[in-house]
Amino acid sequence: MAILRSTPRQPELIPILCAIANFDLESSAVDQLLGLEEGETQLLLRGLHSLLAIPSDHRDKGTISVYHASFLDFLDDDSRSRDFYVGPNRREWPACAGGSRRPYLHLIPFLASLPPSAELCPLIARMEPDCIFALDHDNLGDILSWLQRIPTVPPDLIELWEDYVYMASMKRDTWLVKRIESLSPEFCQVLVTKEVLFYHGFRGVCSLLDMTWDELRTTICSVRPDTASDEPGLSGQAQHILHALISVDVQRTTCRDIALKCIRRMAKGCVDNDDMGGE
Repeated sequence: MAILRSTPRQPELIPILCAIANFDLESSAVDQLLGLEEGETQLLLRGLHSLLAIPSDHRDKGTISVYHASFLDFLDDDSRSRDFYVGPNRREWPACAGGSRRPYLHLIPFLASLPPSAELCPLIARMEPDCIFALDHDNLGDILSWLQRIPTVPPDLIELWEDYVYMASMKRDTWLVKRIESLSPEFCQVLVTKEVLFYHGFRGVCSLLDMTWDELRTTICSVRPDTASDEPGLSGQAQHILHALISVDVQRTTCRDIALKCIRRMAKGCVDNDDMGGE
């Protein structure tokens, strides 16, 4: 603690420690990730050479690493590291000493461990859903909580991440949907695609049904219960929801409709190819 306390510009040091704890990065990559001037990471870490293996120059290749795993344990324990605590989720991450870490796999916990910043909102708004849902779905709520602590956060960004969190809840045992007498054909197709045809990833669902991400988001979130309503929703695994809301006959009809849609797309593709070849 004494070594960390002796370093200058401590608020700027904490995001760097977060990056080092969670990613295998060169100092130049940390500069880029955190929007620092070239060589700034090297400068801020110059008093920590007894704790960190730091390349001698920011242009040198080689990642910044810790000498001892106990330093990461220290950063992970808020009762010991206090102001230098790097976040609550590190217990779920691979061991850093001698382990292999995969960049971006733990991007959500890393972002959530940073101080809330309005400057990051435009970047988060531009994150591709493909990338978001390739990450650990259980952590999406951490970003929503993080965004909600920013006073100037755009309301549409909060709404977007509320939708992402709800979409991710489809994979849990406690997915909650409102009771609807007449489900939309689009929702039936999404649920049947996931639970009958076993396209578990959202990207595969979009591809099979020829849907955009916005269309998929609208379709899934159309069954989210109204928080202002007193009517209880239906809770359970997606398979349970499927059988509770969609009869076997409708499931069969939906499978047929999906198959016909795919056949039409394939036939159209063949026709388009023939037309191009004849030009």
